Amino acid sequence: MQKKPITREEHVRTPILECLETSRIMTTQEITKYAKARISLTETDKIRANRRDNESKIDQIIANALQEKTYLCKNELIKRVAVGEFVITPKGVNELETERKHAAEMLALEVELDIKFED
Repeated sequence: MQKKPITREEHVRTPILECLETSRIMTTQEITKYAKARISLTETDKIRANRRDNESKIDQIIANALQEKTYLCKNELIKRVAVGEFVITPKGVNELETERKHAAEMLALEVELDIKFED
């Protein structure tokens, strides 16, 4: 099965929160570098962004996800502390913990279902 390209902000939210989980202030460039390393990128993700000569599509999506009007800032999961600098909030830490718990529950369910089907 071929991996689909990253096309929307919600596809990069978790890697951004994971990056900021250290609770230190990080720049947009640091966040972008870390998030890209956490995502399996397709060739489409790596092509040049529209109207941005020095950015790939994934760079543009990550930068857009860090805008104050988008989900992460608007819902107070991260906070912009200065131009191009962000920190995770307690609400963001809780969101990340909830996502991890849900992922662990889903994995446990998959394992349980595989065992039942093998019997």
